[in-house]
Amino acid sequence: RVHEAAAKFNATKPEKALRVLQGAGLLPEAVEPQEAAAFFHLTPQLDKAVLGDFLSQPSEFHRAVLGFFVASLDFNGLPLHAALRKFLQSFRLPGEAQKIDRILEAFANAQHAADPGPFVNADGAYTMAFSTIMLNTDLHSTQVTKKMTFAEFVRNNTTINAGEDLPAEYLKEIYDAIAHDEIRMLDKEERTLSSAAWRHLGVASPKEGEPLLHAVRSTDTLHPLLLSSTLRAEVLTDVCLPATIEALSAIVQAADDKATLSHAFDGFALCSRLAASHSLHAQLDSLIYQLASLSTLLRPATAGGGAALPPFRSHLRARRAARAACRVAREDG
Repeated sequence: RVHEAAAKFNATKPEKALRVLQGAGLLPEAVEPQEAAAFFHLTPQLDKAVLGDFLSQPSEFHRAVLGFFVASLDFNGLPLHAALRKFLQSFRLPGEAQKIDRILEAFANAQHAADPGPFVNADGAYTMAFSTIMLNTDLHSTQVTKKMTFAEFVRNNTTINAGEDLPAEYLKEIYDAIAHDEIRMLDKEERTLSSAAWRHLGVASPKEGEPLLHAVRSTDTLHPLLLSSTLRAEVLTDVCLPATIEALSAIVQAADDKATLSHAFDGFALCSRLAASHSLHAQLDSLIYQLASLSTLLRPATAGGGAALPPFRSHLRARRAARAACRVAREDG
């Protein structure tokens, strides 16, 4: 049902898109902005161009949805250029100036609240976000032959911080980041993201050297959008939990440090609680099986080709997985 509703959403106009989801029973008739935002954030099959058009509509409801959608992306600890990169990969930016203005205003408010950096207020962050997009276009468009220099970038951004100049080193950081790594926005051939790409947006590390998975603040607290949302169980069953479990499993298999493993298994615990709270027994069974597989207890003593598996007692990943499987079975099974 989620895939069918997403396909209908992708084929309709923004002003009718919400009714498509309501008609499919995926959103209630009296839908709240945070419920719509949660669905948009958790459903990778949606056409990102249609989503961008929807989020940029001028009505009070659409503005509220945009605010909740931006809040769901979590810019904590991200400098402006990194937050903007993450933001612009979650949908396709519309072409109309007024729509861009509304979207960047919402971004600036959220980003400044999460990490103000050198900015006195969100107005400066808004101007810098717009300037960063222009810099990205200038430096990486094949149609621009004379590229913007750093001196020109500095000159373009004088007195934007409540009448004051930004530190030169801050502007240099932004200029170099964009020059070395283009903010690649979705084009017409990439109107939807794969599940893997969407998961990457949620777990990608903001800074070099940081763990791939952000720390879970509390295993007793679910994301507020999920708590407040009345999204149907089909969304969790078809999209959210399978993709999350798959991503967490990949992280566990690739991790080689205790901190990352700890965060990943905290994620499994959250998935378990979410599945249990919605009586999704098949998803709980799948989660326990996945953890048991990671524990190596379901595999023979030798792997393919006769290679011996590490002893269980000295295999940190396997021991943590076995412990997590037992905890899920005991507390939520």
